[in-house]
Amino acid sequence: MKRVSSWRGAETRCLGVLLLLLLGAGCQSDDYELRIGERTLTSEDVDAYLAFHLRNQAKGKRSPTREEFIPTIIHRIQLAQAAERQGIDSSPMVSFRRQADRKFAVLQELGPSVIDTVTTLDIDDAKEEYSRKNIERRARQIVVSEDTDAEEILHLLQKGARFDSLALARSEARRVRYTKGDLGYFKPDRLETAVDEVVFSLPVNDHFAVAVTKVGYHVLEVTDERLILPTNADSAYGEILQELVDLEIQRRSQKFLDDRFNSANVEWNESFIHMIARQYDATWVDARTFPSQFASDSSSALLYLEGEPISLGSCLTEMAVYDAGRRPILKSNDQVKSFFLGMCLENSLYREGVSQGIDKAPSVKEYEAMALEKYLARQADVLLKAKGADYAPSDDEIRIYFDKHRSAFDVPERIVIGEIVVPYADQARDADSLMNEGVPFKAVASRYSRGLTAKSGGRIGPFKQAYRPERWSQADTLEVGQRTQPFEAEGGWVIVELRKREAPRPQSLEDSRSLVVQKLKTLAEEAREREIQGLLDEWFPVKNARENEV
Repeated sequence: MKRVSSWRGAETRCLGVLLLLLLGAGCQSDDYELRIGERTLTSEDVDAYLAFHLRNQAKGKRSPTREEFIPTIIHRIQLAQAAERQGIDSSPMVSFRRQADRKFAVLQELGPSVIDTVTTLDIDDAKEEYSRKNIERRARQIVVSEDTDAEEILHLLQKGARFDSLALARSEARRVRYTKGDLGYFKPDRLETAVDEVVFSLPVNDHFAVAVTKVGYHVLEVTDERLILPTNADSAYGEILQELVDLEIQRRSQKFLDDRFNSANVEWNESFIHMIARQYDATWVDARTFPSQFASDSSSALLYLEGEPISLGSCLTEMAVYDAGRRPILKSNDQVKSFFLGMCLENSLYREGVSQGIDKAPSVKEYEAMALEKYLARQADVLLKAKGADYAPSDDEIRIYFDKHRSAFDVPERIVIGEIVVPYADQARDADSLMNEGVPFKAVASRYSRGLTAKSGGRIGPFKQAYRPERWSQADTLEVGQRTQPFEAEGGWVIVELRKREAPRPQSLEDSRSLVVQKLKTLAEEAREREIQGLLDEWFPVKNARENEV
């Protein structure tokens, strides 16, 4: 079980500390000691910090290398020591936070003992899943509004009538005159469910069926099928296999938790449930304000779990220490009950882990210490940045900065382009061929292109050169209304059309005021960060423990 709780978020802060200097004279990257104030950072510590980071990193994000992550560790250690210097570590909230982090670490360790993490999935399952998601079919359709028309067309096709001729003569679908009913290639789950189900169940060629949607009756034929194998098959299949394993374990974990939910003996204090839902819905308050709002009732039971009273105050206080990124939705009584019951069941699982001695495990102690250090570092960072946080530039500052950097606020030359992006060369050739026959670029883009450009008819812009320099250079060779031949780019094939040019124009101070204010605030924030880093380096200097100060 990867996580019994999802009440943690990953956070990464990267700073431009000079790594080569830190590793410095004669100190090998795999064996060194850095002195940061009162703390010593060894190569083993770096590995532990990186493992902690990867354990909490959001899925899909690029993982930093060991060397890349060292500046982040140093900065975090400096901030954590600053928190101690400022007395943040003695705050009552820290003890609650420590308990929450210990619970999370225990639950992670407990997971494999209560959830079977062994699966029989293998590489053949990964290949099958890849095929299921990436098989592409090409189909064509004739859309009519009456079932009798659909039946008549189906009968004619079965008798040998030409599909393209019937599509031109009978179809009520838009743009059919351009494509003769052709839907192009597409993967599963891209079209309306009813159409998708028929297309991926029909044999290829000379087989017809009708799907019904809110648009009407779709007479369908599949004309081709293909599967493009991954470039790096071993890596691709390996990633898919890991995803399948993760999903299976997640499914088992969810079933385990659902069973605990369903079998729990719970009695609720309905008046408190209603009060929390009403207050939350009315003000969308921060969870940290809840304990004070219900202070007079904090000792009363919010619920009884297996006959044991659990106080309102303890539930709200525990909720308040969770990361701000995990903000529960508590607008209804059912949502309130689900959230707090989940919290209480996690606590009961935690107690099971403690009874097994899991809380004494070195991995739990290490996680607890690092999580607390990260929390203290964040609190110190907020406190240090509080000075100047409400900075608002004066009118004189705005005017002086604008006069000095006037040209930077002028609107540069901009262009509007049409763009068709497809994964395969034959799709690009088909799209280009249709436009050569007079089909509008917008219609072809809507049919063939992927992503946002499909929804906009290919339109992108207006944008300046710095936004997309490659597209700018491709479009800049064209006259308005012209388009490029299909060319290979970005792992696919692209066609670009130049639609409009906008001449540069100067901006007045009033036009640029909001941008000037934002720029001045950004400069002030950057100056404050440099000032804070200077203080941290002064308070907690970084030294090579085996050499001189860095």
